[in-house]
Amino acid sequence: MDHPRSEIFETDEIRSLINSFPHPALLLGCDRRILSVNEAYQMTFAGADRLVGRYCYEVHHREGEPCDAESTGCPVSDCSRTGQPTRSLHVHYGPRGEEHQQVSVYPIIRSDGEMRGFLTLIQRCHAASVSPDSEGLVGRSPAFTRMLELLQRVAPSDTPILLQGEPGTEQDLVADAIHRSSSRRHGPMVRVECVGLDDNLFDKELFGEPGGGQVDAARGGTLFLNELGDLPRVSQGKLLRLLETGTYPRSESEAAVVLDFRLICGTYHNLSSLVDEDLFRPDLFQRISAFPIVVPPLRERIDDLPLLVRSLLDRIDRERVRELHATAMTQLRSYPFPGNVRELLHILERACLLAETDTIYTEHVLDDCQASPRHPVVISPRGEILSLAEVEQCYLQWVAARFPGDRTALATKLGIGERTLYRRLNEIRDGGRNRRTQQRDIPKDH
Repeated sequence: MDHPRSEIFETDEIRSLINSFPHPALLLGCDRRILSVNEAYQMTFAGADRLVGRYCYEVHHREGEPCDAESTGCPVSDCSRTGQPTRSLHVHYGPRGEEHQQVSVYPIIRSDGEMRGFLTLIQRCHAASVSPDSEGLVGRSPAFTRMLELLQRVAPSDTPILLQGEPGTEQDLVADAIHRSSSRRHGPMVRVECVGLDDNLFDKELFGEPGGGQVDAARGGTLFLNELGDLPRVSQGKLLRLLETGTYPRSESEAAVVLDFRLICGTYHNLSSLVDEDLFRPDLFQRISAFPIVVPPLRERIDDLPLLVRSLLDRIDRERVRELHATAMTQLRSYPFPGNVRELLHILERACLLAETDTIYTEHVLDDCQASPRHPVVISPRGEILSLAEVEQCYLQWVAARFPGDRTALATKLGIGERTLYRRLNEIRDGGRNRRTQQRDIPKDH
């Protein structure tokens, strides 16, 4: 079937323009029909010539209506509405099946202001996969895609990045993905775990002997400081001085070394709260938080659970193909995963050891999923109404016994200061000892 094309798309200048792009590009009419594709598109997508005249959503989403009709957002609709260039991350069908693609849309407007169509550029996102075969980041849920879009935006620059999220959200994989998507991807990716580093260890870890520390090792690449919120105040000052001067002295007899790395920091703490409690330097916080990215917890991307299960099972045992029974998947879907992806991995590892066959059933995951119910029980054994103070005490006891992270991460999760959490838990323990002492002193005939 022939479709009329506007003369604006027939000129040699337009054809030369779209062929100048190294990535796949196509011209769309205002009705979203594909009017022309460039050579890169033809080389990437088999049978590209047969796509002319079809709707873009029919080709890239294999849907019968525009993607924004399903509330997934559409950069073409945004561009049409605003008349401005737009860019977003979508899961498209590509030459390798479904994959994350960055879609940039530019309006084509005549001199009289009439919109004639759209120039659309498509670039594959290598930072994550929708296939369980990947050992890196996998996901396709809206929460995951929003994080991935931020990652794609900031990765090409050298802007410092602050990764924030709960324990077990795989911030290390996010940092790896940023490094692989950056201009420094051919350089080293160096990790420093800040947990347990006192001031002396911090000096040795970062600077080492002359020609030694991790700052030198990260030259030309990326330095990832994980769990930065655990750094002591003195070490925070040294890090701030390092970032502000951009140099550090290698030895008394040698000139200062100029820094050459991209900084990524990760934390499970709420650094703003730590700043308010004078546990973290505000000037350092401002220095490292130029571009914060929140890594979503698993409960906010539960639609990714089947993909994550398949990917993790492959990592656990590549020689044996295992699968989760539908009832077991339902059981996992109802679980809040306080330990996030790391906890899911541990549940699946245990299930693989318990399962006699290649199918994992409900009983293989039931104990793990019931060990921490979705809500704590705060009912008096005698059915009495509890005071709010007693309810808070019950909840703190429940969450402290089940939270998979450390006390600092728990305080962040609860939205209180670390010192406040320690004080309240100590009060609970002291109160319990006092009550037991009082009970021993009560005469038996009472």
